[in-house]
Amino acid sequence: RSQYVFLNNESSSKGLVRYGVPQGSVLGPLLFCIFINDLPLHISNDKVSNDLFADDSSLHTRGKNIQLVETSLQGSLNEVADWCGSNSMIIHPAKTKSMVIATRQKHQLSPLQLKLTLEKTDIEQVHEHRVLGVTIDAEMKWQSHLSNVCKIVSKKTFPTFSTQVLCKCKARKLFYSAHILSYIN
Repeated sequence: RSQYVFLNNESSSKGLVRYGVPQGSVLGPLLFCIFINDLPLHISNDKVSNDLFADDSSLHTRGKNIQLVETSLQGSLNEVADWCGSNSMIIHPAKTKSMVIATRQKHQLSPLQLKLTLEKTDIEQVHEHRVLGVTIDAEMKWQSHLSNVCKIVSKKTFPTFSTQVLCKCKARKLFYSAHILSYIN
């Protein structure tokens, strides 16, 4: 395929598109899932798991000490980077995060610091991260997630009160099911 940009009655020169599918295409998500489906097969460490969901991928493992975890994850991260290079895909190091999940006591005993790199860029270690709409924190506490859900529900509840006069009960229930209950569930 080729593509160009048309803006203010001006056209850019055409550029050749060698990879990918048009954004917003019906087949795009399915083709991407088929394309990336073999990524977990290229991770040689059987203690490291790779979960895929849409265009998200997560590596995780466990170990008796932080050095074992770091070594396992760094090796698998290098294999993922090699797979991506072989398949003309790009990993954004700035969007890649690491997290150590352990009890509060283990976090207090010693700093559980992972020193992982991707393409010579240090990967940021975070205390909490959002995965598929769920905020997970390093101590597996749910305060951050519940706080986020409460903020969203509170923000979305206001229109149901302000439209009481304008909308029938059935319409408000439909809005509630679609925009509020879905976050609670």
